[in-house]
Amino acid sequence: MEISYYVDYIKNNVLETPAYVFNCQVLKNHINNIYDIIDEKIHLCYAMKANPFLVPYLDKMVDTIEVCSSGELNICKRFGIPAKNIVFSGVNKTKTDIKNAFEYGVGTITIESYNQFLLINQYCKEKNCEANVFLRLSDGAQFGMNEEVLEQIVKNRKDYKYLHIIGIHFFSGTQKRKININELKMIIEYVNKLKRLYNLEIQYLEYGVGLYVPYFVDEDADRLYDELKEIATFVKDSNLPYIVVFEMGRFFTAICGEYLTTIEDMKVIEDKNYCIVDGGIHHLNYFGQNMAMRTPIIQKIDISILERKSILEDIERKDMKWIICGSLCTYADILARNVLFDKLSIGDILIFQKAGAYSVTETPGMFLSREMPSIYLYEKEHGLTKVRERIPSDQFITNMTIN
Repeated sequence: MEISYYVDYIKNNVLETPAYVFNCQVLKNHINNIYDIIDEKIHLCYAMKANPFLVPYLDKMVDTIEVCSSGELNICKRFGIPAKNIVFSGVNKTKTDIKNAFEYGVGTITIESYNQFLLINQYCKEKNCEANVFLRLSDGAQFGMNEEVLEQIVKNRKDYKYLHIIGIHFFSGTQKRKININELKMIIEYVNKLKRLYNLEIQYLEYGVGLYVPYFVDEDADRLYDELKEIATFVKDSNLPYIVVFEMGRFFTAICGEYLTTIEDMKVIEDKNYCIVDGGIHHLNYFGQNMAMRTPIIQKIDISILERKSILEDIERKDMKWIICGSLCTYADILARNVLFDKLSIGDILIFQKAGAYSVTETPGMFLSREMPSIYLYEKEHGLTKVRERIPSDQFITNMTIN
């Protein structure tokens, strides 16, 4: 978002920090760019764990929403997401999870183990209901099943009249710097094997693409869609008899989010310049970032533009490199190192780009019992809307009373 857009909101105390701002217009444009690359033989599935706040917007733009817990399912219910649009996944599905999913009427459920298969089949048998299922093939980690177990289910599927195998699911990781077409070729060949040996014809191959998002200043942001174009072209040229579903989370939402945090203190220790912000690593997370060894894209709103004056001593040194630290009492709370600013002052607001994926869900938000940030959505028609107030995290850590 343009810096000028934020200024009036901040001046009028409508926008407070720390905060996330998720730009729904950027999200819409991004999804449209994706649709310009794929065709009707490729569907899109949003892994909502990347950012639950964008579910009601993405539900209107993609084919399905991946849910991995009863909590995420409850969020979908509150947003009124149609059950037919939901794929219920997750490595640990309890009887309660299965009950919740079926009672809501989810469209598809993913089977990640033989025990899950038995639990789901037993539920359907007891309730005399049917289910469409994906069988998840493992990449060697804890998710999914190995080929032997998966094929046992396929081979004996006629014994389980309640379950209909409509797809295969495969995912092998995120932030892949280079898409491995051979991996997708391997999965397609495995699907061919299931057809050849067991006469299994699927409708969907759900593939976790793991596309790379260029987060840092030393990366080429113009290559954002290059890997997608490559894999989409391969799928188109393969002329497969089923739909390939690109399941993604980070790639959909990362670029539409910004994290705003205010400089609260500044100091020089020996030859190092530190600025302390009101946020920190308990709010902001970039995959591949380790102790701020890489620099994200950061913009700055000058306190002078905001027509404010800090009551604290203002160091305001020009053309210096700064270490940006958060408010946590840990050496790990460093957001960026050696960032050059033309000038920097207490009260300036730093805007961290590409914060739309996982920061809101994956960061250690309860560390030090600090507040969780406010959350705002930007829509072209309505402007900036606060959708969550700041939340004191101490109330989640302990609510006990000692007599």
